Amino acid sequence: MARGRMWLRKAATLLALCAGGVGASATPQLLPAPAAAWQADPDDQFLLDVIIRQLKLGDGVRAYNAPEGTCVVLGDFLTTLDVPMSIDLAAKRASGWAFRENNRITIDYAAMTAAYGAKSETIAPGVIRETPEGWCVQTSALTRWFGISVKPVTSGSALVLESDTKLPVELAAERINGNLMTIDLSTSALAAAIASLNDEAFMAFSKNRILEGRGMILDAVRKVGLEALPTQANFVFVRVHDANVVKARMAERGIVIRGTYGKWTQWSRVSTGKIEDVRRYAAALPEVVRA
Repeated sequence: MARGRMWLRKAATLLALCAGGVGASATPQLLPAPAAAWQADPDDQFLLDVIIRQLKLGDGVRAYNAPEGTCVVLGDFLTTLDVPMSIDLAAKRASGWAFRENNRITIDYAAMTAAYGAKSETIAPGVIRETPEGWCVQTSALTRWFGISVKPVTSGSALVLESDTKLPVELAAERINGNLMTIDLSTSALAAAIASLNDEAFMAFSKNRILEGRGMILDAVRKVGLEALPTQANFVFVRVHDANVVKARMAERGIVIRGTYGKWTQWSRVSTGKIEDVRRYAAALPEVVRA
């Protein structure tokens, strides 16, 4: 009996040693490698023209050659594409939506996570670099987060975008370009311009159209409970929650208005334009402000 107990104690000791050996040999969880040391030098930045379907958008974006590859200043990218997202550098967080309201994007740099649409991911070290101009983001990450192809062509000083459908900023640019006119400063053109000022019938017609359009805008604004500044001009400043968001929502409906101007982020500038365009704005306004 004593020999049996001795054997059991030895077996238990052997099992304990084996268990300890297995635990000690388990592979520890590896942490991601830290980003390579790098500091942005403003003298090394370069400007890329943003191109989509041969259309140049905005005034370009600033970029750097980081160790991971070309990164683009996020603030420039959002401005060029007219995306209603805000960046809080102090909180290390950016949020908003891109191209359609159900495409919500949240970039939490503090937690190193990004959520876009129905997807989320851990942000790898080096994907976002802090520069004097703000966050500089790898173009591969912009492609995933915004759902469009973003390819830097540094040899051609271009940032080439590809999208299956036209973006709101494209549609707005096409509408504006379709109404551009060449300014003729020849003597005959200037004479015609001066003569038109003496065309009282035309002046009266234009004034009446401005008054009619302005009245329609003010009436639409009152009906949805918004505030407008007093005006005698051919445009109206309407107070909204976020002028860029309203601009983007109107652009989705093919209606072009102004967004944020400087620090006045809550004032949307609406021009009288053509009466049919004003009617479309007035009809869309209730839905836009409720969204």
